[in-house]
Amino acid sequence: GSSFTGKGILLARDNINLSGNITTSSTSDSVCIYSKTGSISINGTNINITGILYAPNGAINIAGSNITIHGRVIAKSVTLNGSNISIIAGANDLSCLPGGTVSLVE
Repeated sequence: GSSFTGKGILLARDNINLSGNITTSSTSDSVCIYSKTGSISINGTNINITGILYAPNGAINIAGSNITIHGRVIAKSVTLNGSNISIIAGANDLSCLPGGTVSLVE
């Protein structure tokens, strides 16, 4: 399989598809995976992400086993399929954003 290890921002206009082993570099660093107009799909096992999955105009689909997201999952719709999937919000979730904050605007 393939693997992704890193920190920072992954930004795409359309869909983002990640599969295999995915790990952010550490719990003190975070990643922001942002699809501007598309969806985000994450498939695999033993996935550990610290940060934000953001698809404001699409869906986020997470499938697999032993998946832990220390952060936020924000989309029009979210689908979780598999076993041992955890989403845990924490104080460092937003550190990948400029200014480290987020607010809702109507």
